[in-house]
Amino acid sequence: MTYRLIVSTWLFVPLSVLVGCGKSEPSSPPVTGNEVMTEIHSMYQGYTRDHKKAPRKLSDFDHPYEPGAVNGYAALRDGACVMYWGGSLPGPNAGSTVLAYEKSVPEKGGLALFQNGTVKQVTADEFKAAPKAGGK
Repeated sequence: MTYRLIVSTWLFVPLSVLVGCGKSEPSSPPVTGNEVMTEIHSMYQGYTRDHKKAPRKLSDFDHPYEPGAVNGYAALRDGACVMYWGGSLPGPNAGSTVLAYEKSVPEKGGLALFQNGTVKQVTADEFKAAPKAGGK
């Protein structure tokens, strides 16, 4: 009996260690600000296409838009990005109308998303001068 216990222990311990020694999956690369802004625009575009009006609050992006844009949704939810809610649908000035921006933009500059989907690096002064999509 004792012999069986010793033999099974000597066989089991090395095998259990080997089970944990596998190739680990590579981690995902970090998400860039451009990717986050693109996801925000994707949700905005889907919502405006489906509802014929601008979203008024973050929960407007819940299913079916958020699952395909989890990083953009999280950035809005967590306050890393700010969006102008409501307002009019994109018009002829969509390329110059700010839809969303990184929270640091008003003070330091950074990335801004425009209604036509363009993402640009803007200074704080450029941001202040640009037309905005609607109320916050």
